Amino acid sequence: MPISCPRCSQALVARPHFVRADIDALELDACPGCQGLWLDGAEVPLMLAPLAHHAFRHGDLRIAGAVWGGSIGACPRCRAEVIAFPHFSRTLALCSECHGMWIDGPDVAAVLQGQGDGDGLPRPADRVAGYRTTGAVVPHSEERPAPDTMVCVRCGTIVDRRATLLTANGPICAICDADTDDLDAWWNDDREA
Repeated sequence: MPISCPRCSQALVARPHFVRADIDALELDACPGCQGLWLDGAEVPLMLAPLAHHAFRHGDLRIAGAVWGGSIGACPRCRAEVIAFPHFSRTLALCSECHGMWIDGPDVAAVLQGQGDGDGLPRPADRVAGYRTTGAVVPHSEERPAPDTMVCVRCGTIVDRRATLLTANGPICAICDADTDDLDAWWNDDREA
């Protein structure tokens, strides 16, 4: 089914793109108007390997400054909510359901060529007793937070370890605990996204 550009509403055109000799050409959806590019969820790891795990790193996306529902409104493929996140000096949009990714026209070449720059998120988390600590979420800070703080796995807020509810999936803050009626349902929904 043809999809429309989330920026200028023109129909996206499927363009073949060869990634490697051992796989068939990918059909990338490009906008003839604004030159934006839509990558379906299965195309992201093939085209942008450093960004392949962003769909499963919601906490790190929040820490990096992601905005849920921002940027392009809804996913052009499945109409689900998108997550607009900073990728170095650019903003990309990730679908929370199908894991497709939108790249604005002026950013396409830079994003595709800059794959060696990494994923643009905080370095992999330090762990204490199996839980992520705040030491990793402030990689460029001169001041390190107290060692008895943790990061809520749901919202990314830095909280005192004693003010968290420790779940099998990691710590959550009191606000997220109050907002979550059924932690199992939340975790399963988040993992499926």
